[in-house]
Amino acid sequence: MKYAILSDIHGKRKHLKQVLKAIKAHDVDHIFCLGDIWECKVGKSQVNDFLFAFADQIVDFDPKLAKRLSSVSCIVGNQEERIRHLLPKEETDEDLRYFLTLPPAIELMHARLEHGHLFVNDKNWAPYPKRLDKHLLFFGHSHYSSLYQLQWQNKQWQPKKLDIQFGVPIELDLVRYWGINVGAVASEEPEWLLYEETGNTVTFFRETASLPENDKPV
Repeated sequence: MKYAILSDIHGKRKHLKQVLKAIKAHDVDHIFCLGDIWECKVGKSQVNDFLFAFADQIVDFDPKLAKRLSSVSCIVGNQEERIRHLLPKEETDEDLRYFLTLPPAIELMHARLEHGHLFVNDKNWAPYPKRLDKHLLFFGHSHYSSLYQLQWQNKQWQPKKLDIQFGVPIELDLVRYWGINVGAVASEEPEWLLYEETGNTVTFFRETASLPENDKPV
């Protein structure tokens, strides 16, 4: 099976359109999105003092973006979790509610797919998972495409960052454990990843810049 994996759209429909167009050329069997589909307009530091008045304070829901994800399997990210926390259920649009109640992870034969906010260190953006049940851990969150070999040392998983080249397939030995950050659709140059399950290869992709927008995670 051949999969396209993307993450961190943050409401940027034109970036998503660009990535989906690029994916079409690879004849994939399925597409996965690892959360942060929407942008919560209330920052982490503002949550405690936030007073709800109307839904648009929290998120700008884009039906056209949602439609583009109709055949994509998605999970929640920290943005969806924050929106869900702040937005009263009775004020939640039915279509938006679908994205706020997605599962936190998806599992494939050799891989687990998560957003990453629960195990990515916010200082070096490296993954420090508490446990690994699969040899491949795909995630997003940091907005940086990257590859890590995960090694069990001193009773915890430690990441060793490896070099990558965009557009060049990398074969991953399933005797070892790997952390794979798929990058961000929201980046100025949108990023995504191709995962070929049969040969255990991953290929990082970066598309040509189209819109000069901020790519830093919130």
